[in-house]
Amino acid sequence: MSQHLPFPTTDGADLIRLERLRQIHKEHRTREHDAQHTHAELVRAAICYAATTTGLDDAGQPHAAANWPFESTSWKPSADPLRNLVKAGALIAAEIDRRLALTPIKTTPTQPKETNHEN
Repeated sequence: MSQHLPFPTTDGADLIRLERLRQIHKEHRTREHDAQHTHAELVRAAICYAATTTGLDDAGQPHAAANWPFESTSWKPSADPLRNLVKAGALIAAEIDRRLALTPIKTTPTQPKETNHEN
């Protein structure tokens, strides 16, 4: 990726986390904002960014441009395929957060069953 990060990242999950934080703080795409997207818009947007890595259509546009679920001014694919995958991952993370807010999961860990090794 061509952007300079303030610290080294070790993997894709780090890049996705940083992009999600950028979306929240610079684009104001907060959980409250994301909660308004109840028709799979975040998933569809993620698919669009991921699809840009598959090539261009006959007009030289990413295949996904016609399927972008938001206003066209917010469609900002990068020339860097890795950057587009990171954006896609951050949008998936936003959708996961949105769904978790609707149906919280139990956070208590399950205990493994005790086995009797005395036989």
